[in-house]
Amino acid sequence: MQSVKFVLIFALSSLVSAPLGTLRADALGTSVQVNQAEVDAWNKFADSLLTVHKSVVSKVEIKRLKVFGSYSGEYSKGYRFLEESYLDKKSKNLLSRIRWHNKKNQLLHTIEIFIYDSNNELIRDYVAAYLPYDRNAPLQTLINLHAYDDGLHAYRQFDASGDRIFEKCEGTLWGGDVSLLLEDYEMPEMPFDYTATYLACFSDLPLSAGVYLDPLVEIRQKSPPTIFSAKDGPGVPDDYHEAITYYSNILATQSNNVSAYTRRAHAYLMVHEFEKSVADYSAAIKLNPEVDAPWFGRGLAYGRNRQFRLAVQDLSEYIRRNPDSSLAYTKRGVRYIWMGKLKLAKKDLIRAIKLDAGNAEANDDIGVLYAQEKLYLKAIKHFQASINSDPAYQKAFHNLALTYYLTNKNILAMHNVNKALELNSASKNSTLLKAEILKQGGHEQEARKLRSDARLMNESNWSEVMTPADNR
Repeated sequence: MQSVKFVLIFALSSLVSAPLGTLRADALGTSVQVNQAEVDAWNKFADSLLTVHKSVVSKVEIKRLKVFGSYSGEYSKGYRFLEESYLDKKSKNLLSRIRWHNKKNQLLHTIEIFIYDSNNELIRDYVAAYLPYDRNAPLQTLINLHAYDDGLHAYRQFDASGDRIFEKCEGTLWGGDVSLLLEDYEMPEMPFDYTATYLACFSDLPLSAGVYLDPLVEIRQKSPPTIFSAKDGPGVPDDYHEAITYYSNILATQSNNVSAYTRRAHAYLMVHEFEKSVADYSAAIKLNPEVDAPWFGRGLAYGRNRQFRLAVQDLSEYIRRNPDSSLAYTKRGVRYIWMGKLKLAKKDLIRAIKLDAGNAEANDDIGVLYAQEKLYLKAIKHFQASINSDPAYQKAFHNLALTYYLTNKNILAMHNVNKALELNSASKNSTLLKAEILKQGGHEQEARKLRSDARLMNESNWSEVMTPADNR
């Protein structure tokens, strides 16, 4: 691949009768040996599914179906069960299905959970299954992530240890029938060498289970982490200039109001008046140094004002007080990146992900570091995890596209840069990247037009970004 003449930018910061992914026919009647850590993890996974089931069925009107049956496998013959299916009366969707031991204390045999999107399409399902006669650990744990593309339905399957174990795609493509079934030994680390059919099936699915390794994510509050609230006044966060006026009026008569200083400081930060933001955060800290939020906010403002050492000091103080804050480790890690202290940055980002595997920003940023080191498999894994956690995270799609481009995988690169541009059609970086991909594919006229369009764009996304040297 020839060198490009500009620096490509890594952006840093319906009832289903037999759902896909259910137990294979020969699953019961076999045995499994796992280490103790896996025993504990898989049992926790099954317990979490039961918690999700209770939460999901409590929120809608349910139709419950009961069936009694028995197993027929060589080792399981004679073991009976009670199977209960829980359907949403309104949508008719099957929400969960549980098999219990109907003679002995209602012991759980199998539990399945089904998650649907707003169009009532199945997008995720989970399974945990014990042997009827062995309670050491589930025989099988499954996480199935589904995708749909015109006439295709595909899913990628993982177990509760995070291993990718199965892929399936069925439907029609270009007028022909598609039926792909791939066991784990048939799947490479990355789908580089597959056909256009494979890419049409699976390219929208992440390569890791990500946050769905913990099924409780399905019932947790899905809101971005924040230390600020809009409830105390107008304009936060929708109109920061209005917020500045509002809190300035409060401070005119309440000069000791720590909350007003903190909120005005945040508004200044968001309109890029970094020195004023630092001043207000400092006033809040002087009035009450025991309040945590101003230390965090001032760390952000110092960083944006290129006072990196002071930024790290404030964020370190916040981390000392809040050692489990994945967000704080992420922000300090980014400021280490800006300082060129990449080992410290990587340490912080790894810690952030350990605290919260679904931290989209941290996964994206550490993916950038791995891509700079040409550890492309690791980079792609983290970009996919970022997208899995936050499908609207535009920078992760851009970075994934750039990594595929740097490894000469232009079909995948084009797919993901188009996703990035769907999320932000005015992204100068993504527009230039698409132009370069088109150029490499021999589409010079289209590439030239995009480069011309890009000259009129401003890269307005001021959140954490970096511009590494060309990695090729």
